[in-house]
Amino acid sequence: MICMFEGTCKKNQNAQCTFTVVILASYHFRGALAGWVGGEDVWCLIRNQMQSLKSLGYTYLFAFDTDHVVRLYQMFPSLVVAIIMEPDKQDECFNNEFDCVKSFHNPYGIPIWKILAFHFWTDARGPLGANWTLSPEPYHMEGHKPNTFLGYSIEPSCDSRAFVPHLERYDRAYIMTKRLQYLFESDNAWPPDFYEAAAKELEIDFVLGAANEKVFGKDGREIRPRNILPKGVKNLGKLELPEFLDELSKSQVLVGVGLPFTSPTPYEALCLGVPFINPIKSWDRHDPENRYKWEVQHGILKFWNPPYVYNVFKGDKQGFIDAIRSALENPIDSFVIDHMRMHALETRVQEILTKNYRGMASDILSRRQAGREDGPVRMAEFCPAGY
Repeated sequence: MICMFEGTCKKNQNAQCTFTVVILASYHFRGALAGWVGGEDVWCLIRNQMQSLKSLGYTYLFAFDTDHVVRLYQMFPSLVVAIIMEPDKQDECFNNEFDCVKSFHNPYGIPIWKILAFHFWTDARGPLGANWTLSPEPYHMEGHKPNTFLGYSIEPSCDSRAFVPHLERYDRAYIMTKRLQYLFESDNAWPPDFYEAAAKELEIDFVLGAANEKVFGKDGREIRPRNILPKGVKNLGKLELPEFLDELSKSQVLVGVGLPFTSPTPYEALCLGVPFINPIKSWDRHDPENRYKWEVQHGILKFWNPPYVYNVFKGDKQGFIDAIRSALENPIDSFVIDHMRMHALETRVQEILTKNYRGMASDILSRRQAGREDGPVRMAEFCPAGY
């Protein structure tokens, strides 16, 4: 490695050529490099996990499928500290006792405790559960059982563009949807007349950026093109990520419609100085202020308040208009939640990759063998002798 000759080896590299390796086997890592913009791809963009690995001195390798993972691992098994896979591929490896997981039948296979599941949602995955399930959000804040919070940072993308002064922005709200279909789903929080009323009362425009596609109403019938957009809403068309962020940065407020869930976009907006309207889609009618009982578009942000986040009950037209008015009258500076800063991400990455996974797996095995915990108990796959 070059660092050996330049004398620049970091904490996870050294001059004796002992490198710490992470194998990135989720297709979302490759998708991020190819420019995909789904939530999972934004989660693992090179400016986030991969940048953190590089900054910490880890050597990371890309794998294209499970067979490729096995081949890479067998080249230097003692150097690989973790393999990050899709949950279904983690299960596939665990169930393959002959060609993937380390077992009595496959002594040079991969110990299951080295495989982490890259999972966007709240449930624990894989044979070993929550400690081996990486999450993009601190879902425990919402009351879910804790997985391993990996997270990401939006600082690099936000810092790459100049902050647009509010007086130089358009008098408009940006509607958060990449699909026109979201405006007609049952989860949609705002009927078409809400936009018309807000535009008239507040003298603002509404825009969105979505691809032209077939759209179906709640009755399952296709909606004619002229009836797709609410009156007063303009579609800018499908935008690539840089174009989208430019348009968002010129807006005064971001309006969620109910879908997609847990998108990175509201974080990008806040960093660009754009407040977020977070729809509350369901709640306890007897305890409406109990946020733990709210089902919202962005779960973590329901715990934030104006002027950054405006949580508005679905169907509340006046609440919708008042929230947009307040966002217009109370502009915000760039705002990044502490756990979404690069230094916080790097700290979590280092903590995750230095856990004693082998010891943790051995404890799980002991509990399962004693009947105190449910789950697989095939001993060789959990903590075999050797690597």
